[in-house]
Amino acid sequence: LPRGADKGAPRRVELIFYCSEPRDEYISTLRWVAHFPHDSKSWLGHGHTMPNGNPPAPFWGSIELDTLFFLPPIVKKDQTLPSELNLGGEPVHFLWVVPLTTRNAISS
Repeated sequence: LPRGADKGAPRRVELIFYCSEPRDEYISTLRWVAHFPHDSKSWLGHGHTMPNGNPPAPFWGSIELDTLFFLPPIVKKDQTLPSELNLGGEPVHFLWVVPLTTRNAISS
């Protein structure tokens, strides 16, 4: 975690993207998001938003979905994963990656 990051922020995070079937563009987006904290010397946590550029460009051929929002997982079994998975003695937390429109991301 960089200096100034929330003291309660988890040090180890995995991304979860719920979809009906995996697509290469979803996987590419998750890889991009996974590298973001390292590349930008920053961090991602619950409640953060991440626009796709400035101004935000739509993801995956959509005309509206241009921002990602990060939440705790909604699937019950995924919510217990931090108590079951650890790396180097630290729990691995999970972030649900939710696509939004800029309008929704700004107003929330």
